[in-house]
Amino acid sequence: MNPSKKPNQPIKHHYLPQFYLRGFSPNQCAIFQIYKKKSLVVPGTVDSVGYLRNFHTNDIEGVKDPQFLEKSLAGLEGYQNTVLKEVQLHGIRAPETRRDLVDFLALMRMRIPAMKDHVDSSKQAVLMVQLRELERRGQLPSRPTGYEKALIAKNIVVEITNAECLRVMLKSAFDKDILKILYQMRMTLYQAPFGESFVTSDQPVALYHADLQYRHRGAGPSTMGIQVSLPLTSRLLITWYTCSGSHSELQAK
Repeated sequence: MNPSKKPNQPIKHHYLPQFYLRGFSPNQCAIFQIYKKKSLVVPGTVDSVGYLRNFHTNDIEGVKDPQFLEKSLAGLEGYQNTVLKEVQLHGIRAPETRRDLVDFLALMRMRIPAMKDHVDSSKQAVLMVQLRELERRGQLPSRPTGYEKALIAKNIVVEITNAECLRVMLKSAFDKDILKILYQMRMTLYQAPFGESFVTSDQPVALYHADLQYRHRGAGPSTMGIQVSLPLTSRLLITWYTCSGSHSELQAK
């Protein structure tokens, strides 16, 4: 091998792990994609769905290994695969399994393209508000001659690095306060009736509230009465929910 030649780097990054997708395949390989907007069903394979090129790439200049996160996730997914196999065979027996499933849920909720898009657009909006406020106060540096109009706030395009989006997503996934809430919620494992199956999607974690008073505010794991669900395989689905009281009361118990 030529020592000067760099080894191949992974660029096909699965935001839905392949081991997870195999749980929805009848033969560990074939899988169907359903496009709701197009009312279209397309056959595919586990390795050809649930990924984006360079989704986990650190795009900050000078980083030693831009694919470090992708490689780290691959190692974590090996352990998560073991946990899901244990649940499929024996259910949820040990407290350690409960914790592992919560960690899996938290990561699956945050590592998807929709969450990255949300982080990206939110940060862009905040930065633009700050930029315009500094401009209004006259606190921006003087613009070079000939660029006065081009460099006014409304003409400036703000771009967020992929690395920053990933940082926010992972920080949220492993937020100790959110994990503590999920650890305290009641966990139930469901099996699909004979002849029926669970399905998953590009947003595998679903949050449901039967009667949310302020719907425009949205809901999260800390919202009382919320139900969080994640299909583990085509046969198994797991939910987390609180029945009554508050999270502080649950913590006291």
